[in-house]
Amino acid sequence: MIPNDVTVSVIIVNWNVRRLIVECLHSLFNHHAGLSMEVTVIDNASTDGSVECLRREFPRVRVLENQENVGFARANNQGINDASGRYVLLLNPDTVWIDDSLERMVCFMDAHEVIGLIGPKLLNADGKTIQFWGARRLPRPLDTFFEFTKLSALFPRNRLLGRQLLSYWDHADSREVECLSGSCLLIRRETIREVGLLDEAYPLYFEDTDWCHRAGLANWRCYYLAKAQLVHIGQQSSLQNRGPSTVKAVEGVYRYYQKFYGRTTVLWMWLLLSAASLAKLMAWSVRYLFQPSQKRRVAREQIQAYWTICRLPRFRRET
Repeated sequence: MIPNDVTVSVIIVNWNVRRLIVECLHSLFNHHAGLSMEVTVIDNASTDGSVECLRREFPRVRVLENQENVGFARANNQGINDASGRYVLLLNPDTVWIDDSLERMVCFMDAHEVIGLIGPKLLNADGKTIQFWGARRLPRPLDTFFEFTKLSALFPRNRLLGRQLLSYWDHADSREVECLSGSCLLIRRETIREVGLLDEAYPLYFEDTDWCHRAGLANWRCYYLAKAQLVHIGQQSSLQNRGPSTVKAVEGVYRYYQKFYGRTTVLWMWLLLSAASLAKLMAWSVRYLFQPSQKRRVAREQIQAYWTICRLPRFRRET
């Protein structure tokens, strides 16, 4: 029976990352033994023995087993609907906690009732360098183009190219931001009641951006807490299926801009991303020609993905 005094309901969506989720759960329990938590793992039809391993090694963790991969948003919503905590934490399985960072996030939320969502400092696998996706601005079309073409990564200190990720800022101090990463996102239950669940129409990515955008429209604040830290390896599920993941990510872009800015903006985005995709398609085609036949699979997937992106987007009916 679930206690009714749970502070945090932790929700982790898993797909074929058994080793990583085991490490994630060990770090969660080891660093937050004094925090009242319920932990739910939603498994999206893994085939690597994840479910059996979790039930054997973590009997206190509730495991919900889906018969198919229902995606990030829908799986998280399953967990949110069953959660009983004052706060809900979305947590990726490829994360490792540093110290009692979750408790720090909870204490800060308890002391600041206007904050609806809070996120920690995200570190790369080396445990030192920053992942700028952890605290950023809401995107504009040029921002998305700069990210898609990797120009923002080439010139991170440029205030135009680094506008969305705030990469010219060292992320050493805590501050209010427009958007946080869904890889580790603590949200107040009252905020969920007001803004609703994650939008399940996003095929991949942008669900967290959408959530933060809606929270801001409802006057809830997003806050980045630099003294809370987490190692996030990143993209471990999408790398298992790179080509389709690229296409789904762009479909998420179109969904976001249609929802908040309209179809005209989506068409402008399509022109920008199609131009970039044609360049990437040609680059991958050259790479394909000069690679040994046994190494051409990834190049072939990327060529197909970028060709698909060049097609006109299909508009979804807003709900």
